[in-house]
Amino acid sequence: MNRFQSWILARVDKIRISPQNLRSTRNDSPLPIEILDKLESEEYKKYFDAFEEAFVFSSTANPTGILKECRNYAEANGTVYKKKVEYSDTEIFDYYEPNDPTEYRIIVLDHIGIIDLERGMNKKEAIDKTSEYLAKYLRNRYGFTSIVIQQQNTSGESNDSVKLGRIRPSGAGLADSTYTQKDQNVLFGLFNPYKYSLPEYMGYDIRRLKDHIRFLEVVVNRDGELGGICPLFFDGATCSFFEMPLPENKAELEKVYKYAESLDKPKKVETTLFSWFKKLNIFKVKTS
Repeated sequence: MNRFQSWILARVDKIRISPQNLRSTRNDSPLPIEILDKLESEEYKKYFDAFEEAFVFSSTANPTGILKECRNYAEANGTVYKKKVEYSDTEIFDYYEPNDPTEYRIIVLDHIGIIDLERGMNKKEAIDKTSEYLAKYLRNRYGFTSIVIQQQNTSGESNDSVKLGRIRPSGAGLADSTYTQKDQNVLFGLFNPYKYSLPEYMGYDIRRLKDHIRFLEVVVNRDGELGGICPLFFDGATCSFFEMPLPENKAELEKVYKYAESLDKPKKVETTLFSWFKKLNIFKVKTS
């Protein structure tokens, strides 16, 4: 909820404040009363009510529990049709119809590496079973979309990997199990060059951007092309991403460098995040 509050404050009122500062944990930067008033206003209440209505936070964290909880939701909000097996009295699943065909049912799993184990399973087996349930049953039968976050192997962070340039996310580098990539329609990799102390990457000065840049890459795509890479400006305080100007656009890129440097200077609550991006005129930002 704190992360969502930071995100919505940035978009509605152009106020940049981190989830940590929302909890007023810094003596030198207490949360202004004006922010509290906004968060308690009727305008913000409608956002928080919509957020809570749209999300179900599950207490289930093992493969079978996830399958049962999502299947129960689907069957409580739709109809399962069955068909008889030829020369038998047995009925099997035929197809499913939701009560509301316009509803998007999205499972967000963050992250699959901390899934609870079931009796007799090791971590890889639990991850593989979860991935199978998400794809084979919940997607194919009930029309769920799954967003599964999976970390990369720490072996990819070794000095040898850095020297060989093998540090971008890949299907082969997925931690604990590479089986999961087979179940996904699209696999995106999100790469942070600052983590590896790279001074420059793909034409961008990482020494100036520091932790404010990510590279989004299409690693697996069943329905289209692979390898597209999109550089993104990242602001962790408000959980925001914006597409970066290309390295050839020196003038606009310099503005982004200066903005990134300004974020790392000690300051109180920053209220100019989106006004900066509007001034740069390189990002399309909606404020409502």
